[in-house]
Amino acid sequence: MLKTRRAFSTEFKLDSAGLVLDKGHSIAEACEAVGTLCVAGSNNYKLSVGV
Repeated sequence: MLKTRRAFSTEFKLDSAGLVLDKGHSIAEACEAVGTLCVAGSNNYKLSVGV
């Protein structure tokens, strides 16, 4: 069974990155705040939202 890859808007990506870079949240906190799954660290988070 193939999984479809989720697509995120540019606005979503900027808001997500802003939580970490501008507001000082941890990556885990940012994942929780925007409703994404972040289980394998920052590299997977960056790849999943395209930051």
